[in-house]
Amino acid sequence: MFLFRVIGAVLLLSAFSVSGAQQNTTEYREAVLVKFSLVSDGAGCSSTATQNPGNQASANVQTYCSDSEIAHYQVQVGPQIFVLEPATSTKKKAGQAAVVIGTLGYGALFMHQKDVLKGQLPGAQVLLRSVGNNISVKVGKKESLYSIVQAE
Repeated sequence: MFLFRVIGAVLLLSAFSVSGAQQNTTEYREAVLVKFSLVSDGAGCSSTATQNPGNQASANVQTYCSDSEIAHYQVQVGPQIFVLEPATSTKKKAGQAAVVIGTLGYGALFMHQKDVLKGQLPGAQVLLRSVGNNISVKVGKKESLYSIVQAE
């Protein structure tokens, strides 16, 4: 999985290069949303425990679990197809915030929405650009960060 991300990042960065020696990652490239799907990324569980008031030795424990899904979007940039997912984990958010602040300033943190591709239909025209190890996708005036899952 990690190898796909590294290869995808290298391919996408090469797609963004203006020439072999000169690379400009601040320019947007036109892309088309090919398709989207929901992929299971495991189950999310939470537990609650309450102690019985009259009996210190017993407690009621309840665990709730539900399947968790994440959206995968296939976008085409020229002849290359990339599978992207919203970059939403807490660990990823901290790293992305640092990259966004470093490249675009603090104001850029507020222009990024969770998932600008949500609700878009296949065939929708979008703009992509590389931001660190992530891809920024712009739809209209809104922009979101995505991770590369796979590159074809």
